[in-house]
Amino acid sequence: VLALVLTIPGAVTAASVESFAPQGTAKQVRQVSARFSAPMVPLGDPRSAADPFAIECPAKGGSRWADARTWVFTFEEDLPAGVRCRFTLSREVRTLTGAALDGQREFAFSTGGPAVLENAPWSRRIDEDQRFALKLDAPATRESVEAHAVVRVAGLPDPIGLRIVEGGEREAILASLDWEPEDPRLLVLEARQRFAPGSKLTLSWGAGIATATGVVTEREQVFEYEVRPLFHARLWCERENAKAACVPLRRFSLSFSSAVPWETASRIVLRQVVENGAAARSWPARRGDPSDGDPLVNSVIFDAPFPPRAKFAVEMPAELRDDAG
Repeated sequence: VLALVLTIPGAVTAASVESFAPQGTAKQVRQVSARFSAPMVPLGDPRSAADPFAIECPAKGGSRWADARTWVFTFEEDLPAGVRCRFTLSREVRTLTGAALDGQREFAFSTGGPAVLENAPWSRRIDEDQRFALKLDAPATRESVEAHAVVRVAGLPDPIGLRIVEGGEREAILASLDWEPEDPRLLVLEARQRFAPGSKLTLSWGAGIATATGVVTEREQVFEYEVRPLFHARLWCERENAKAACVPLRRFSLSFSSAVPWETASRIVLRQVVENGAAARSWPARRGDPSDGDPLVNSVIFDAPFPPRAKFAVEMPAELRDDAG
């Protein structure tokens, strides 16, 4: 079987855009590129009399030909969230040989809704009335944040709503993080109710949160936390075994579930429990490291020796509170 291929002089085959990137939703866009199926400009000539695309985009930039088939548009800076761009292929564009362009002619992308770049607190252990600071890649509208950002607590059927903290409270929280309060991308959120001690929860930056341009987030971002347990103290000592009494030649320790002010903790006293009206001995609390100048402590110690076969009790000031009050 013989196959004959005839080439008609002067005939041109339609070309097309082979690839275009980015499309859909993309973050941190700096450059757009289009690859054609045929040469569009002379090899080695990066110049073009006119762009092949009509560009609808609020961001500024410039174009060039990377090679005979590849056109690129570079923005002046990385695009923030909330930007929509559309590139429409001109009807007058022809290949280097004069062929028309066929196929898809319109290409678009957006940089998506506001996403969380950084969040505080950085520790997973939080307070019962914890506030959350967020650094976004673009400002978000109040209505969309309060509608789609929630806290979900394990064991509770319904999510807890969030409100935006403003004014002096916002500025103080951001300043404590060394974040600039004037930055409109920064948010401080608080839950509409306190969390139960020891509960596990997630902060959900949900789909539907929008920029001022109306571009919304498409995917949820989730941050996990655990509320610290009820404030408590534990007195312990060294023993020869789990059922033995305390070794009288080793010190006692009083530890706290969260930090307390040393100014108050320094007034804690260990007393010997005595009968028959005898005078009770006492031991003052001291720091584990006397040179430590931190205003908060997580434990105090009482120095040995202690009388054998004695009983002891710890007396704590009534105003003792942890660092969260």
